[in-house]
Amino acid sequence: MAENLLQALTDIRQRLENQEYKNEEHVRFSLVGRVLLALGWNIWNPNEVITEDKPHDDDHTKVDITLRAWGPKIPKVYIECKRVGLLLPFLGKVETQMMDYNKNNKADLILLTDGQHWRFYYAPGSAAFRDRLFDDYDLLNHHPEQVSQAFEELLSKAAVVSGKAQEIAEGRWERQQIYSELHKLLESAKVSSHQNKRLLQQELVYQMHTRNNYPINEDIAISFLESVGFFAAGKPQPPIVKAQLLKTAAKLDNGPQLLVTPDATILFRLKGRGADAKAEYLPDGKMRVAEGALAAGTVTKSMPPAKKIMRDHLMQTGVLVPHENTLRFACEHTFRSPSEAAEVIYGNSINAREAWLHETTKEPIGKFMPKKSP
Repeated sequence: MAENLLQALTDIRQRLENQEYKNEEHVRFSLVGRVLLALGWNIWNPNEVITEDKPHDDDHTKVDITLRAWGPKIPKVYIECKRVGLLLPFLGKVETQMMDYNKNNKADLILLTDGQHWRFYYAPGSAAFRDRLFDDYDLLNHHPEQVSQAFEELLSKAAVVSGKAQEIAEGRWERQQIYSELHKLLESAKVSSHQNKRLLQQELVYQMHTRNNYPINEDIAISFLESVGFFAAGKPQPPIVKAQLLKTAAKLDNGPQLLVTPDATILFRLKGRGADAKAEYLPDGKMRVAEGALAAGTVTKSMPPAKKIMRDHLMQTGVLVPHENTLRFACEHTFRSPSEAAEVIYGNSINAREAWLHETTKEPIGKFMPKKSP
């Protein structure tokens, strides 16, 4: 009867604490082999679990263990084993070694382990090998149940043969790339003197869509902001709350404060095609549209494609919500310019310099804007 994986991991953890694994062979056979057996692999079948496998026919390099889901010519998972404690100190060297091993055969997953540390890499693609890491576990510091669940998803024979392990690996790797880009954008937002931090999540989503071309949605942005401490993890975030982020301003106080104060803004209004919106023209040239402002319910063919994408995005994230025959701003939202705000609100190409009128004097906003260069 096959050993239960959780039981095996619990026992292995105890043996690691007792320092019973003395060399690489102990790790490869008594530890890794035991885990593979509990994950459904037939470690006695040399066509399924291959030790000292040659990834290339033209040299003498050998992979410690190759897991093949079917047939002798389709490698699926490479596993490189090191003595306990000797993986992390020489990690760069081991990663370079595995990158060379995988240059031709293109395994789906690569695992580096010294028995205690298990580092999973998504093998396909052209990214530097170190950047392909998507998951890592420490058997002495992660709970056996957590490790067991992860190993079942990524390393069990059923998951590898079905392709589910590869799908999970690819998804987690892609999310790692998105998080990496979001970290860069977050740092950029923190140092930007004009960043409206009350709309940070929408800004992150919009920038990832338009500048970085990543398939990110508000749920990923919320998850990311939870991971870096801007939200309480697991706390429900209704769509309107997600969209607003107004209530989270206090959590963003460590960054630089906005340079704009209420008395430094000028109020303008835009009406037409069912739209009726008030907005503040800020000293940095942006337009902060008030909560409750109405936007046209439809768009025309003359609307610039980029503004159509932006408008759709605001609807998807809950900033713009249906209201009778129009759309209503569920929260205030800052646009990068009066033109951007006007075209999104109006649903049409429009001369913003003439369309936005001062709330009291009715003068067009163009009189308050810097003159265009000739």
